[in-house]
Amino acid sequence: MSKRRRRRTGLSQIGAPSEEADEIVTPVNLPSASAFSTRTLKRNHVLPLTAICARVFVANFPKLSKDSRQWEPTQAWRVVGARLKILPDSTIQTLFAMLGSSHPELLSHELVKEYFLRGHSVTLTSGMGGVRSPVSKYTVGALATMGPGLVRLHLTGFDKMTDQSFAAIISCHPSLEDLSLCGCTLVGPKTIQAAARACSSLTSVNLNYTSVTPLALASLLRSHKERLEVLKVAGISSWTDTAFAKLHAELLTTGAFRLPVLRTLKLRQTSLSDASVNALIPMVPKLRRVDVSFTDIRRSLSTSHYDFADLEKLSVTSTAVSPDDLIPSHGQRSAYSVSPMTFTDDHLRSLTAVLSSNTAIENINLVGNTKLARDGDSIAEFLLLVGRRLKKLNLSGISFLRSSDLLNLSPADPAGAACTLQELSLNNTGIDDEAATYISFAGTKLSSASQRTVSQLELTLL
Repeated sequence: MSKRRRRRTGLSQIGAPSEEADEIVTPVNLPSASAFSTRTLKRNHVLPLTAICARVFVANFPKLSKDSRQWEPTQAWRVVGARLKILPDSTIQTLFAMLGSSHPELLSHELVKEYFLRGHSVTLTSGMGGVRSPVSKYTVGALATMGPGLVRLHLTGFDKMTDQSFAAIISCHPSLEDLSLCGCTLVGPKTIQAAARACSSLTSVNLNYTSVTPLALASLLRSHKERLEVLKVAGISSWTDTAFAKLHAELLTTGAFRLPVLRTLKLRQTSLSDASVNALIPMVPKLRRVDVSFTDIRRSLSTSHYDFADLEKLSVTSTAVSPDDLIPSHGQRSAYSVSPMTFTDDHLRSLTAVLSSNTAIENINLVGNTKLARDGDSIAEFLLLVGRRLKKLNLSGISFLRSSDLLNLSPADPAGAACTLQELSLNNTGIDDEAATYISFAGTKLSSASQRTVSQLELTLL
């Protein structure tokens, strides 16, 4: 490989102009650990009239309120509101999702309850509606009047609602398939029992940051063992080895127990150790995505006698798992995560050798790996052989990273293949103005190569 500080001729930047060049976008301001330069794919077809109308409505929505910070309808809203009520449910849900993204402060309790609680999918967060009339437990309570057709229900951050209230609402929706109660801290056994009894079609359950104990989950796991595909229980303090042992014993009272279609399991920020995880693994033979970050595990799942040949994501951030347990002989695995305090330039070289022939990986996250890029050559080789063909790359928090390390993101020959990166994170690094020689942010133009359809795979190195 050529020396990393060599100069190249011609314009050097991520990507290259092409007939399918992208329009310029402004980088999104996100927290320092995940801020990135990004771009929006240019559409090569005319949008449907319904999509154009929806965009116009959302863009002009603040004008229908007397106060752009809070919902206070103007006289013109009477006509608009009457028309909203005759729109199809699918259109209402599209508008609601777009408004939730662009103007959540205007989605007051009264507005949401009157116009947007219909259709097969509802997403409510406690941050909607601003201060004057926020979406609240009363808005959530109105879900009980929607009828039995609700399939997807996502409620986030409603920490004042009781377990009994959630149970009553869920009991009214027997068609639910996707249930997320993330951050609803009082959700507990009554809610789980209601879901197990009333919602026979559930395939995805997100209970992150609730109060559901392992044992309380037994009824739901039993009743949905043939259907459950996604289970998330991150950030629940009661998930300890002792508590999990009770769930394990309960599930085995009638013999062997399995969740044959479970593919996603999130145990992040629990107090489980290898003993619990190893007891759980035989029950989930089809597992594809696993997050055991910030737990007490010491060995990766790859060291067990169960070989997850098709594993798509394995996150073991801030655990005692050694990078040496993850890298050797696992070239086909598409996702890894290791502690930033242990991942070194030598590990990066080994990883580069493993991934240099893997063309399926799209996303690599090296955020906060403070021991990387000390010699420069390892990160330069990684960018040349792996980084240039990714879609997303996060190098944030690598304090030893310098502008010259990014040279390999640009082609040696200006006529060569363009880098396919769509998102690049470089915040909290040692780069300076010289980086502009090798990269371009808001003005980046990416070739059509970045628009290929590839199965979504992740490699996380946190």
